[in-house]
Order: sequence, then structure tokens, then C-alpha cells
Amino acid sequence: MSAGTEMSDRAAALIALADDDFAVGHVLTSVSGFGPSLEINVALSSMGQDELGHSRAYYAAAFDDDRDAINRAIYERAGSDFRAAGISWLYDHAWEWLLIKSYLFETADAHRRGAIARGNDSVLTEMVTRMESEEVYHLDFWRGWLATTCENDQAADHLQPVLDVAWHAAQELFDADRFAALVEPSVLSAAAESWKEEAAAELNQLGLVVPDKAAGALPTGGLERVMDEIHAVQPMAPGRW
Repeated sequence: MSAGTEMSDRAAALIALADDDFAVGHVLTSVSGFGPSLEINVALSSMGQDELGHSRAYYAAAFDDDRDAINRAIYERAGSDFRAAGISWLYDHAWEWLLIKSYLFETADAHRRGAIARGNDSVLTEMVTRMESEEVYHLDFWRGWLATTCENDQAADHLQPVLDVAWHAAQELFDADRFAALVEPSVLSAAAESWKEEAAAELNQLGLVVPDKAAGALPTGGLERVMDEIHAVQPMAPGRW
């Protein structure tokens, strides 16, 4: 399918997955110099490249590996046409925001991929299965650093207000309207409930409490910032996805 033809529901759902990973990957590679240690900065860059690679796989599936169509999807779409969840665009150099965002995204995405892998789309099941070896590392990394950060007695003072905002925003990652063509809504809903139960228990053990309602809206500007960056670089170094 080329970018100029009518888009199927399956392609639209794949692009939504791709957009989530594209946004997360771009932000990670862009902030990989602001972490609290060299080890973390190297890991941020590596994980960001993994996520960009995963987004490339989803885009390829959506556009039948038409590289020109993929390039147009990345560089010629208006920001408002991207389908990523709001939390995926969150672009903040503060460690507490990056840590909470990444923990929530990676744990939720693991349950979402699991739901998709149980569907009837064998091609997509194989695709997400191939991603698991890298995604397991991402999960271990963010779980480990969240636990390490929470060993500081004052950590909750910094992390809890972020969790109060981001927890409910992360639930958009299970939006049935975006993924109905790939997974039954009931299966996706069950995955969301499983994620919430597991993540809430893990967060509680670390001294954090999931909020009953959002304490506010996510910081904005991440989408516009990513668009500015890719549109600034692409004319000078016109690569191909």
C-alpha cells in the first residue's frame, strides 16, 4: 500500500503502534546525555535506537515495505496526523519525568504486545515476538532504575507528583479505537487491567501510589519539538527509513 492510497484499518492500527515507538525512540535518543550517569546515557541511546527500529518494522508492515511511503509518513505528515498516545510524546529532560514515563510505557507496551501476539495475525505475532529480546532489556532497565531511585528517601517527593499526572495518561496506550483491527477489544481491555494490577502492585512496593484520578494534564510541546527536530535535520541529511 502506498501512502497515497486509501488506508485499511489494519494499516492505521500498525501506524499507531509505529508512531508510539517512533515518538518514544526519538525522545530517548535526543535526551541521551542528560541522564545521571554515563551508563544511563549509553543505555538511553541504545534503547531509543531499538524503539526506532521497532517503529520501522511497524511502518514497513503498514506500507508493504514501500520505503518512499514510509519516508512520506515520517517527514511529510502534519504533527496532528500522528497517532501516538500523548505519553509517548512526553519530552522532558528531568529524570523523574523520563523515569516514570518510560516505566509506564514499557510495562504497558509489554502487555499490549502480548495481547496483539495472541491474535490471528501470524505476521504481526512473529514481528512482536522478534522484538522481545530487546524489550526485555528495556523492561529490566527501567524497573531496575525505578527501584534504585526509590531507595532515596526523598524520591517519592519527586516521583509521586509525576505519577499522579502520568498514570491515567498511560492508559491511552490501550485505546481500543486505535487497535481494534489488530486485537479484539475485550482482549485489549483484559491486557490493560492486567497491566494496571501488576504495575500498581510494583509501584506500591516501591512506596508509590497510583492515583484514583489524574492530578493534571501531561506537559505539552513534545510533539511539536519532535516535528521541529526531524524537519530541521532531514533537508540537511536526507536519509531513508
